[in-house]
Amino acid sequence: MKLKLHILILVSILTTSLVNAQEVGISLSQNQIQIGEQVELTLTAKSTTSSEITLPVFNDTLGNTIEVIEKNSVDTSYSDDLSQKTLVQKLIITSFDSGYHVIEPISVKINNVDIPSKPEVLEVSTIQIEENKIADIKGVYQVKITIWDYLKLYKRQIIIGLIVFLILAGLIIWLVKRPKKEKIIAVKKEPVVPAHIIAKNKLKELQTKKLWQDGKYKEYHSELSDIVREYIELRYKTNALELTTEEILLNLRTSLPNNEVTLKLKQILVLSDLAKFAKEKPIASENELSLENAFAFIEETKLVVQPTLNTTEGV
Repeated sequence: MKLKLHILILVSILTTSLVNAQEVGISLSQNQIQIGEQVELTLTAKSTTSSEITLPVFNDTLGNTIEVIEKNSVDTSYSDDLSQKTLVQKLIITSFDSGYHVIEPISVKINNVDIPSKPEVLEVSTIQIEENKIADIKGVYQVKITIWDYLKLYKRQIIIGLIVFLILAGLIIWLVKRPKKEKIIAVKKEPVVPAHIIAKNKLKELQTKKLWQDGKYKEYHSELSDIVREYIELRYKTNALELTTEEILLNLRTSLPNNEVTLKLKQILVLSDLAKFAKEKPIASENELSLENAFAFIEETKLVVQPTLNTTEGV
């Protein structure tokens, strides 16, 4: 009888230790962010080494308001005495809705038993934008760079440049030494359509679609912003499609003719960001103002290129 009692006590102790050894939790690198800012979520599952641990498969969202930007691989580690193992997976998440968002408990299967974590709360605040005001530009910090730094930094470009140079040198030598024909051929270049003409035609096409009138605010402002950014790329030779609004305004601060033109561009890009990322629904006058400012910005910064007729020696 005493032997059975001792066995039951031992089994109870082992079961309790096994349950206590199982642990599932989530944590955030920070609990307060602004709209669109990214934060790291860490999922941790801990149990005995012999346990079977299965982490969940994450979709592109957590709930209705939190988006999963990146899912890292699972890392496994063991305790010093190899009696316990820990699985860790990190996610990069964000949200474009302001307010308090509850991250519901995430369940992990340990030996086919669902063990949930505690919930977490993420606070998302809006971006405060002051109209008709551009923040002061911070001074440039000068860093001393040696010739070796340039060689390391542009190693790939230097190799490509040498290859191109050798190809061009060989082509020039071949062109100089080959027999030339005794006739002149007039070559008429196809006229290049100026960037401002292309942009205005696209704006007129966008105007006929009546997107915002049908409630498609995000599509309207996305297309309007892309047209303006493509025009800036062609006009000022800058990669505007890949830059943020602040980076575009910074790059063009000395290129635009006056502050009024700068404010028109800022109004277009800022309202487009709010419609695309903050799910704003601009009123009719704001939608029309963006289109008017786009036409005006292109007209006031256009560069007209006249077509030319060249004569080159025949091939």
